[in-house]
Amino acid sequence: SKIVEKPLKENQLGLPNNLCRMILDYNGLGFSLESHPVSFLGKLIPGKSIAEIKKTFSKELLKTRGLITNRQRPKAAKGTVFITMEDETGSLNLIVSNNLFEKNKETILQSIFISVEGYWKKNETVESDYFYNCYGNFIVLTIENQTGLLTKFLKNSSWKTRDFH
Repeated sequence: SKIVEKPLKENQLGLPNNLCRMILDYNGLGFSLESHPVSFLGKLIPGKSIAEIKKTFSKELLKTRGLITNRQRPKAAKGTVFITMEDETGSLNLIVSNNLFEKNKETILQSIFISVEGYWKKNETVESDYFYNCYGNFIVLTIENQTGLLTKFLKNSSWKTRDFH
């Protein structure tokens, strides 16, 4: 049997879709200006977007998910861990108590993609139809590692965080 190569027709392969471009961006740059991984995975994990969290005024228990961009555990904070996570709508400052950190040390130190449950605590109110309050912290009560979902569906192992200890 003989293998015969046929030339490709113009536009036969098509252009890469948003997911493909986002994965290529993250592989090459570590970020993407076009799409965010949570925009593809967010529907698989229940919870509110970060923008929705920041618009919340009540003391209700909230759940959200996102990529960890950095972690800090300064000595002056007596064991408290500060995590910044992001989704396609913005970033959120998480506060993790020393007790929760000790119970979930591996998850907190090794995760790239997490889901958290807790309370939004606002520091100030900004009155605007176009700008939501970004002054506040999310007090974490539970944290779950979702990194397996990230690597399974987006086939990328080069996700990185910036950690300061």
